[in-house]
Amino acid sequence: MPDDRIVVFIDYQNVYHRARASFFEGADPPVQVSHVHPLKIGDLLCNLGRSKDPGRVLAGIQVYRAVPDNRSGANLEQASTNPND
Repeated sequence: MPDDRIVVFIDYQNVYHRARASFFEGADPPVQVSHVHPLKIGDLLCNLGRSKDPGRVLAGIQVYRAVPDNRSGANLEQASTNPND
C-alpha cells in the first residue's frame, strides 16, 4: 500500500493571535511568546492519525503569513516592512 502524503497549510498570523488569546488572556506577554514552529505542528498533525493510518508521511508544510500589523508589535511590523533596518 502506498504511503499517504500529508501536507499541512498554516495561516501563521491567525495561529499566532489565537494562541495569544487562548493562553495569555488579559496578559500582555512579549511579542515573541506564541510563535509556533511549523515543522513541529506538521509532525504532530501527521503523527496524530498514524495509529489508524500507519503509512502517513509528512510531504510538506505551507506557511502563509501576512505582513504583521501593530497588534503583533511595532517592531515586527517595522521589520517586515523595512528589511534593511
